[in-house]
Amino acid sequence: MRSFQSTHINSPCGLVTCFTLKRSLDVFKLQTESVSLSHLHLAQTMREEAKKFEDFREKQKEARKKVEQHMDALHKQKVAQYKKTAEAKKTYEQKCRDKEEAEQNMNRNATTSSSKQQEKVQHVQRCESFDEVTRLRHQVGPTYGTHLTMCICVTQLYEEVRKSLEQCNIQEDIEHFINLRRTGDKPPGTLSSRFSQQHIKVWPRSLMKSSRFKWNHCNKF
Repeated sequence: MRSFQSTHINSPCGLVTCFTLKRSLDVFKLQTESVSLSHLHLAQTMREEAKKFEDFREKQKEARKKVEQHMDALHKQKVAQYKKTAEAKKTYEQKCRDKEEAEQNMNRNATTSSSKQQEKVQHVQRCESFDEVTRLRHQVGPTYGTHLTMCICVTQLYEEVRKSLEQCNIQEDIEHFINLRRTGDKPPGTLSSRFSQQHIKVWPRSLMKSSRFKWNHCNKF
């Protein structure tokens, strides 16, 4: 009876097991505890790894945030630089246009200046010509006055001649010429009877003059 009891023990479950079963149960218990310990160790390791991953994720988030902030700053800087470049381009183009306009204005001003200079030279030449004309006028003035006085006198004389010519009567002059130059109403006689010495002695001097004229007039024929 004692030997039988010594070969059996109470199990944790209240069952009586033999010595070999107990040893197996102890091994099982030990191994189970080892497995649980290994599980605990694994869980602890996993928690630590998870913690590391969490820390890494936080670090990555911080790094990403910093990178994003840096990229945002770079983007803003790029946009600002682009705006400045666009403004600089506009300013450059405007200055180029201003430069071209200034060059055109300079060329026009140069042309205008040369034109004004030429006009000034021409004005000086005209003034000199006017001075020369004035000088010549002063020199010619007395002579011109003399000639003007003479022309006035000649004009007055011509006016007198015109008036005298207006008083002429052609018909009266013709009648006077006919009365003065006529030889008589009857035809003359022979020359011997007309111009004999006797008649010449008897004729008066006035008649002699008239006869001489008649004789000369007849000799013309």
